[in-house]
Amino acid sequence: MAKKFENKLLKIAALSALGLFGGVRQLSDGTVKKHIDSNKVVGTISEKDFKMSQDEADMYLKEEIHPILDQLIGNPRMPESIKVRVLKLFDEVRNGKLLYYAVPANNFRGDIAKIDYDVKTDLPILYVFVPALQERIKSFVSEDMSISDQACEIAIILAHEYIHIEQEARNPTMRERAGKQYSALDAPIEAEAWGLTVTQLIQPAIQNGWRLSSNLRLNSQLFDDVKNDWHDPKWMEAFDPSRKRKK
Repeated sequence: MAKKFENKLLKIAALSALGLFGGVRQLSDGTVKKHIDSNKVVGTISEKDFKMSQDEADMYLKEEIHPILDQLIGNPRMPESIKVRVLKLFDEVRNGKLLYYAVPANNFRGDIAKIDYDVKTDLPILYVFVPALQERIKSFVSEDMSISDQACEIAIILAHEYIHIEQEARNPTMRERAGKQYSALDAPIEAEAWGLTVTQLIQPAIQNGWRLSSNLRLNSQLFDDVKNDWHDPKWMEAFDPSRKRKK
């Protein structure tokens, strides 16, 4: 029988027979609220914005998401480029190099997951906005995606966030951008990250026969239209709030 959930920082424990993503620890409501308040890039979220309890958000990741990711990692059709990044992401959580928060609310941008930086602990943070994730999963039903296909898309979302960690290793900027709203200065970082997501995550998954959402397939088509060049003005335009589309 699993132990009663503890209201502490989500942290992946050592690999065990329970699965790669077992051993989750939770945050308390108060800790979540204080941390969200001190990291304003997530948006002005308060307890009144919670769409579920903290325990429900934690439990959803532990009981619904981690098990399907566990199964997915062993699937031979899963591209190595996705698998390796998801494994590295959770390995950094397990080793205390990355904080991992299940947020029981949505942020102002509608993100499902978001990498940010906590200047107090001097560590990057992975936020998963559980209500947004649940809404995305509901949309998969209308797209005739199997549970495995849905898991693949979730893995791509998480692997995309690990690409940001890879970017940080090449060019550290997270600390100086921490707590600031998304701006034109972030556009090149996001444009490159999504370019890499398309070529290294989305396209290999499609080639291996995974059925992805129309949203990811559209991103793949748009990047193909600019010949996989993330510097292309048409691609950059989608990530730069200061640019206005020419008519």
